[in-house]
Amino acid sequence: MSGMRLAVSKPQPSQPDRLFLNAPRGSHFDEWEAESGRLLRSRMLKGRQVSPDGARLAGWDNSTIQFYAFEDGRLLNSIVSLEPPNWFVVSADGHYRGSRGVESDIVYVVQTDNGQEMLTPAEFSARYGWKNDPSRVATAR
Repeated sequence: MSGMRLAVSKPQPSQPDRLFLNAPRGSHFDEWEAESGRLLRSRMLKGRQVSPDGARLAGWDNSTIQFYAFEDGRLLNSIVSLEPPNWFVVSADGHYRGSRGVESDIVYVVQTDNGQEMLTPAEFSARYGWKNDPSRVATAR
């Protein structure tokens, strides 16, 4: 591990049995069980930052920022940068909001008995009865 620094965050009050390790020059953010030393989860992230209150982890790559709940590793939402100036934020359950007209940049990839299909948001809604609700997309606080 020559040349690699590890940053260890102290256990959170809600998680006294976990330690979080961050390899600043690497691409992993690891969560370990303190007592057993068992790896609970590892995230491949080019960049990462823990929120000041320790509740969220933000990780990013070339065009996406993902927000995770530190408590249980749940994906909260993702911000996706498209061809400027377009962008959108999508929640873990698929609801989204974004720049005007972003629907033209979104496709749903569905697996059917006939293989994979790509559907526009309108086609997906018509076929499966699902409607996007932008109010269900939380933003980072």
